[in-house]
Parts: sequence; C-alpha cells; structure tokens
Amino acid sequence: MAEAEENLVKIQEIMTEESLQNLTIFGLNLITDVLKIANNVLIGEIEAQKGNYELAVENLKAAIHTEDHLIYNEPPGWFFSVRHHLGALFLEMGRYEEAEKVLKEDLVKYPENGWALSGLMVSLEKQNKKEEAENAKTDSKKPGSGPMSNFRGHLLLSILMMYTITSIY
Repeated sequence: MAEAEENLVKIQEIMTEESLQNLTIFGLNLITDVLKIANNVLIGEIEAQKGNYELAVENLKAAIHTEDHLIYNEPPGWFFSVRHHLGALFLEMGRYEEAEKVLKEDLVKYPENGWALSGLMVSLEKQNKKEEAENAKTDSKKPGSGPMSNFRGHLLLSILMMYTITSIY
C-alpha cells in the first residue's frame, strides 16, 4: 500500500508539470488525460483496499468518464478498461446488479472481451440468472475472448503501467 501511495504522489506531481499540459500521445490524446485516469484508478484501488468503497467507486467512475472521452486509437490510450476495475469492485462489494450493468456497458465498447464476460458471468450467477450466466460463460470461451482465473489479478497490470509512467519521469 505504501508503494502505491508513493506512486500516487508521483503521478500527481507529474500531472502538474507545465511541459506536459499540451503534450499528446500520437497527436490524439493529452498525456494529462491519461494521467487523470491513472490517478483516479490508483486512488480507487487504494481506497478500496482501505475499505472506503464509495470513494473508490467515485474515483473509478471519474476515470471511466475521462477514458470515455479519449480519442480512439490502437493501441488505446489507456490499455485496460476501467470498467473492469469498477465491475470487480462491485463484485467484491456484493453489488452484483451494478457489476452486471457496468460490465455490460464494457461489452458494448469491447464485444466478447473475456475479462468483462467472466466478471459478468460471476455477477449473473450471484443473482441466480442461470441462463444468462451460462451464455456469458459460453461467450467467454470463444476464440479471442480468453478465460480468466482471477478477475482482479489482471488489474495489477494497470498499476504496473502507472508505475512505469512514474519511473520514467
């Protein structure tokens, strides 16, 4: 947790650098927008670990808002959908209907995404929506969607990305 909080301070310091205010990634998205996402995701994850779930949800929703306004590019300006973080948090909190909603939103943007399908399957199973859960399970086995053994495990990759940003500056 201490390292995450140290990285958060670094991200927030980098965000204030005057030289970065108009810097873009491939001329499309401001680096400061990507840093806003990193900032909000990291705050969300830290607050979730502290048990401050509503503050975590608030920050993840803010990150989603920023992510949704990035200009589309391949690879995307932010590699891992923040909705995965929020969906995982809702699952952890036992708020299965909200997890279902946010993961279905993700599937609209990224059809057949294995992470979203797997989280959706869990949320549907917890709500006893067996037929829908089975459909999500079947969809998650399609080529390109990929199975998932630990829903929150992949989210560490986003944290590593933030760490990379802070370590190169």
